[in-house]
Amino acid sequence: MKRKLINTLICLGLAGIVITPLNAQVKLKKLKGKVYNFDTQAPESGVSIITKEGQVKTDDKGKFVIEIAPALQEITITKKGFFEETRLVNKPKKLKIQLTPQVPSETYWEKAEKITLKGSVLDKETQLPVSDAQVMVKGFFEPMAATNILGAFTVEVPKDRKIVLIVTASKYTLENYVVRVTEESAKTPMEILLRKETESKVLTLVEKQAQFPGGMERFYQYLSREIQYPSNAKKMGVEGTVFLQYVVNKDGSITDIKVVKGIGSGCDEEAVRVLKNSPKWIPAEHKGEIVRVRMTVPIKFILR
Repeated sequence: MKRKLINTLICLGLAGIVITPLNAQVKLKKLKGKVYNFDTQAPESGVSIITKEGQVKTDDKGKFVIEIAPALQEITITKKGFFEETRLVNKPKKLKIQLTPQVPSETYWEKAEKITLKGSVLDKETQLPVSDAQVMVKGFFEPMAATNILGAFTVEVPKDRKIVLIVTASKYTLENYVVRVTEESAKTPMEILLRKETESKVLTLVEKQAQFPGGMERFYQYLSREIQYPSNAKKMGVEGTVFLQYVVNKDGSITDIKVVKGIGSGCDEEAVRVLKNSPKWIPAEHKGEIVRVRMTVPIKFILR
């Protein structure tokens, strides 16, 4: 006699055997919260709250309500121009979230309590000090510090905040470092490694510009064929233009790709990937010689 199959899942728990129907639906609970701008402490609208069950955006008062399963999961809080945050949520409760702008406002900078950040800049390959390296904070175009002969620097920055340090030096590639500045982290000096530009000088103005084989029209055909719209960006309805800066070398290869202006949600990374994998370009020429050139290109992401 055939045994009747029972559509159940048997789980061994601490209190004994628990039998749960496989087709039982998990009852979702409401998760409420409010998102504030870290710098201004004002409610932040248009912030995306992403969970396994879906995503919503904060309203004009920075508030949101979203349904989640009553189990431990990670939620993502993101908005263009802000540092992305994540939270582990076990039981639905009211959340208060601080979202930090990547570029501090001048008003915030003037009023914020400062702390001294110390560090050193070294050559990545030789581990020797790099002197006269310029250290600045993203959004502020004047250097805030320069390294001494030992490669050391000190800079005053806002306390208890994330910032982006930009470090550059002659004959080295520019580097960005995201730093969360606290009293504890400031006790340990930073160590920043710079990579040397391995080839000759990079020009920005040339007599004959580098180009994609067949011209820019072919380049944009290549982009439309190769770009895969990030799933997260689709969910959030993210559209816009990613600006990339890159170097075309003497052999036509593409290196030193940097995001000058991004739109987030995976689009920046996808733009970099496609440009990095492009066929070799026709190199630039200047005064009758093949040269390296730095270029910038806009890559559009449009939902259809």
